[in-house]
Parts: sequence; C-alpha cells; structure tokens
Amino acid sequence: MAAVACLSLRSTSRGFIDGRCGVSKKGRGRRAHGEGSIFRRSSDGRWVAQLDLGIVNGKRKLVRRYAKSERLALGKLRQLHKEYEQQLLAVDTADFTVGQYLELWLTDLLPGTVKPSTEASYADMTRRHLIPALGDIKLVKLSKDDVRLFLCEKSAKRRVIARSFGNGEVQRSEGVS
Repeated sequence: MAAVACLSLRSTSRGFIDGRCGVSKKGRGRRAHGEGSIFRRSSDGRWVAQLDLGIVNGKRKLVRRYAKSERLALGKLRQLHKEYEQQLLAVDTADFTVGQYLELWLTDLLPGTVKPSTEASYADMTRRHLIPALGDIKLVKLSKDDVRLFLCEKSAKRRVIARSFGNGEVQRSEGVS
C-alpha cells in the first residue's frame, strides 16, 4: 500500500527518499532549524556543508565549506558549529573599526595558522604601522583610497628611513600592507 501511495522513490546516499512526501526510508529525516545542511553539488559532485548565520548587516549570511565525501562534509559542518560557538564566524562589522578588527585578527584568528615567529612579526608590524594609520576608520568605510594613501605615506617615509636606518624597516612594512 505504501508503494502505491508514494510512487516516485529515488536512491540517495541516505537511502530512498520519497519525492512526493519527502520521507526518508532510513530514518535520518530532516535536520532541525539552525543545524545547517549537507548536500551534494550537481555541478562538480562535491559535498557542501552549509550553515545559515541569519541576517548580518541586512543580508542573509551563509557559510559554506566543501568536501570530497559526505562524511568529511559532516566533519566540516561540526567544525562550522564550533567556530560559530566561539564567535569566529558571525562578526557584525557595522560598528568595527579597522583597529578593532586587526586586534581580533591578531588575538583570535591568526594564532596557530603561521609559525610563532611569523605571528610575532605580523603583530609587531600591525601594531606599529597599520593600527596607528588606519585604526580609527570604520571597517565598512575602509576604501582603496585609504589604503593607497597609507602606502604613499609609507613610501615617502621609506626614503627617509632608507637613508638613515637602511632598507630592512621599509621592507617589513611593505610585507604587511
């Protein structure tokens, strides 16, 4: 009787799903609201782990991670949940200044991604050059012109620094920007 009521069954990695009723025959069913989703992209066959962060700055924010298998995508979805709980994903940038974001980057996002010596160098250059010059600008208002002006000022000072202290200081400041 059930086979007559739901005629369009299709096979998926989760089992047979009824196309008309949406009932999973394996019992996994739908995820709860806010849990995220895992699906296979038809264009290239990669698996997508997707987490909906809601409305951020007036737009819906979706975070996606890609994997080669459904099992790996599930692991990536779990990792997305951990990042969300640690507040690494949902950064409301409307009120952030460049200085606040750079401090967040130095303390929360950068550690563990580079060698400790590189991390110390980035922190030194960021606190010595970027934050004093660009730190008061709102992050959403930061423009190409602000960055160009910063670089022009640094290159003008480079000539003075190059004459008095050698070229090492300038080369390091160019690496950050």
